[in-house]
Amino acid sequence: MRFTSDGKLLFILPNGTQINATYGANGIWWAVHTFDAYGEYKVNATYVGLDNVTVNNATITVKIKTELSGNAITTTYNINKDLIITLKDSNENPVSGAKLIVDLNGAKTYTTDKNGQVKVSTKGLAPKAYTAKATFNGNTNYDKSTKDIKVTVKKATPKLTAKKKTYKTTTKTKKYTIVLKDNTGKAIKKAKVTLKVKGKTYKATTNSKGKAVFKIKNLKKKGTFKATISYKGNKYYNKITKKANIKVIVTFKTVSKGSKDKATVKEIQQALKNKGYYLTYQGHYLKVDGKFSSCTFRSVKEFQHDKGLKVTGKVDEKTAKKLGII
Repeated sequence: MRFTSDGKLLFILPNGTQINATYGANGIWWAVHTFDAYGEYKVNATYVGLDNVTVNNATITVKIKTELSGNAITTTYNINKDLIITLKDSNENPVSGAKLIVDLNGAKTYTTDKNGQVKVSTKGLAPKAYTAKATFNGNTNYDKSTKDIKVTVKKATPKLTAKKKTYKTTTKTKKYTIVLKDNTGKAIKKAKVTLKVKGKTYKATTNSKGKAVFKIKNLKKKGTFKATISYKGNKYYNKITKKANIKVIVTFKTVSKGSKDKATVKEIQQALKNKGYYLTYQGHYLKVDGKFSSCTFRSVKEFQHDKGLKVTGKVDEKTAKKLGII
């Protein structure tokens, strides 16, 4: 309060207590007093000097200083990690029952527990860097305080299941299934995935169960092939790649005299002709007619004898390989 120093200044509290003020400089008077309780106090000031001056309705607000604290956290999408914010007074005592406003992708109000803490869930936050703004607006006893805390949410790494698989050469379209799930085990649906094998890339999309089926058509011969299955990721999930072995094996059902599998019998007859067998019988030209008759039976036996195979007249897998039909 500004008055000249030629006089005496008293501060008068609501309970009538008078406090002698000390003159500082530039017409400013001051005094030190310890209040018994927190709150607002209306203080009068009386100046006694050359002139008597009374100042009414000055207000002093007495509150405890507070401090908000919290450590920066890093978490992963789909994984809940609580951001813990603590409110304490200037004596390091926790302030319980206080209302805190925390703005982390949207403002919400929390109440501090007995430890002066609130827990703010990070579940559902998209991967990126956030700044959580915590505010305590104060109350009758405590002063206002604020705090900014960094929260980082990283992309999740999904789980791609791609197992080794065996197919027969006779299966023209080989259906290969993979499963894509998130880091909590839930299916990732409508995700585009690719499979690359023997120089060709196939595309598929996962269903509601996270399954995707590739229809492979370029693996026609026997062998073991390395397949690379990939999911390129999105704003929530990291890219993931998995390798798997796809094996193609030869299987052949023995064909014997009287067989009704005309298509296979024709292959056998043509293969025999190409190797100099099943040409003529008693001066008659033998036709590729798909009928496993005596002439075909006899030609198979001749072929097996010449190639050192077991002579049965039946075309088993070994004979079929020698004939080159598998």
